[in-house]
Amino acid sequence: MKNLKYIVFDFDSTLVGSLKYWYKAIDKEAFKYFAIKNRKGFPEARAGLTNKEIVKCFIDYSNAKLSQKEVADFWQSRMIFYYKNKIKIIGGAKEFLEKLVNAGYKLILASATPLKVLNITLDEFDLTKYFEHIVTEETIKEPKRETDFYFKLLEKFNVKKDEIFIFEDSFYSLDSANKVGIKTCAIKHSINKNKLKNLGKNNLLVIKNYKSKKLKQLSIKSI
Repeated sequence: MKNLKYIVFDFDSTLVGSLKYWYKAIDKEAFKYFAIKNRKGFPEARAGLTNKEIVKCFIDYSNAKLSQKEVADFWQSRMIFYYKNKIKIIGGAKEFLEKLVNAGYKLILASATPLKVLNITLDEFDLTKYFEHIVTEETIKEPKRETDFYFKLLEKFNVKKDEIFIFEDSFYSLDSANKVGIKTCAIKHSINKNKLKNLGKNNLLVIKNYKSKKLKQLSIKSI
């Protein structure tokens, strides 16, 4: 990767092991908090949607008389609690970021998580200092599952597809980045492991954490 200028990281379940807590807040706790009978099939109905779309899906699916703000605020408050008390950094992630920065790479955080929550949690995990830029679906104004997100990412930072590399856990995001021609490394966990088998050749590697010796296969200097 001789031309590499930017290395992009997702946040949830790419740098911190948080996805199961998002699912817990969205699929279980919200129904209980708003005194709504849990509807079977909701996890399948909201799969792959943006946070904003999931809020609307929750309200439609439950027939609840709630505002989108009420639902979003509850989820975010629960996740801030989990980030501060339960969620851990994925093995080797902070050390890996440190190596990349020391080697002269510019790092970008690209997340579907709302910026309000990110700003709180990045400080909590002492990760803010590693990233020159933070982008979200709010700032790019496209869902991360869509190829347009990655076209706009390239345009925003004035880079070619071979000058950027992405670490990500979402199959939909990985697949879209790959279709644009951006090379990626997938972070595997219990929720996505079966889907990752369907990724194309632009996904160069699948790892569980950043202690993996397989990272050397990426030929990124310093690792």
